[in-house]
Order: sequence, then structure tokens, then C-alpha cells
Amino acid sequence: PYLALERFQAEGKVVSVGAINSVIQMCGLIDDLDRASQTFEAISGVFGLDPDASSYSAMLEAASRARDWAAVDQILEQVSSAGIRY
Repeated sequence: PYLALERFQAEGKVVSVGAINSVIQMCGLIDDLDRASQTFEAISGVFGLDPDASSYSAMLEAASRARDWAAVDQILEQVSSAGIRY
């Protein structure tokens, strides 16, 4: 799914944060925290968008499923720094 989003963008099609968030959620469901993190970073780095509350929520879920509590703490710090309110 992620590669399809990159292809859509290369073709000039609009890629939404919601679509990217779905990929993050899927990565979390298959316990692939590394890919979820890479996809999260691509929101701004590749797609030029800003992560939203759902982006952070998907990352928190992925990190929690992986039982990576250090990642959970890091994500919560990012949420705070970004001024995201839950």
C-alpha cells in the first residue's frame, strides 16, 4: 500500500494524511513498528504533509502492540511538542 501512495504522488494525484495513516495502522496490525515509523516519517519527508492526531494515534497503537514502551514515550513527547490534543 505504501508504494502505491508513492506512485500516486509521482503521478500528481493527491495523497491524504488519512490514506497514509491507514498504512501506519496496517503496519501496526502486522507488528511492523519499523515500517510504521518509516511511514510516519514519510508524511512530512516524502509527502510534504503534517501528521495529525490520527497519525500519532496509529503510531501509539503500533508501538503499544509491539510493547515498545520507549517508543510510546517518544511518541507522546512528539505529540506534546506538536501541540496535538487528545
